[in-house]
Amino acid sequence: MNKRNELFDYASKLTDEYFEGGIGLRAVKLKNYTSGDHECDGFEKLSERIIDKATELYGLNGKVSHNSDYINDPDGINDRQRLDHHVWCDGKLIMVIEDRAFVDKPFLLMKMAVIKMFKEIPFIKKISSNDVQFIILCLSVSLKETSKKTIFSIFGFEVPIIFLSGHQRGLKYNYFERGYDKEELKRYVNIVSDVFEKQ
Repeated sequence: MNKRNELFDYASKLTDEYFEGGIGLRAVKLKNYTSGDHECDGFEKLSERIIDKATELYGLNGKVSHNSDYINDPDGINDRQRLDHHVWCDGKLIMVIEDRAFVDKPFLLMKMAVIKMFKEIPFIKKISSNDVQFIILCLSVSLKETSKKTIFSIFGFEVPIIFLSGHQRGLKYNYFERGYDKEELKRYVNIVSDVFEKQ
């Protein structure tokens, strides 16, 4: 089995378990489950474990690391920046992932602004690889395709939005009760693999 397929199998098992654990949750229990509050692992752990497995599979232990710390301007000129996962290889930022239970238009606008700062602020550009990959990973969306295209056109670049449930957000079901879209998970794994294969 090649590394990409092995990573997908691993990610599938994790996602199976995570989605099964979320069935039937509502209100505060659902929020805690996705956010990681009150001893719940949270959605961000899914990304962390997939990154850790990719690091192992591609033989990059000791070269690749990840954190969620604020990135500070050493000269104090620009504001510090942060997204959920900063993935580094040999001291260079190679991938940045933002996790979210659901993505709507205001959230996408806000995060696109943060990503633009990552792309353009000099002190972050200096520590980033030339082809740093940005990803937004979510469980569901409440976003029209026209809104997404408009936002991308205004900012002048696109960011992959992976929504694992494959469904728009609804009231009848929570994020987990209709299962997840394996093609969306595969798209995520393929993007992660593309990044790791270059290192």
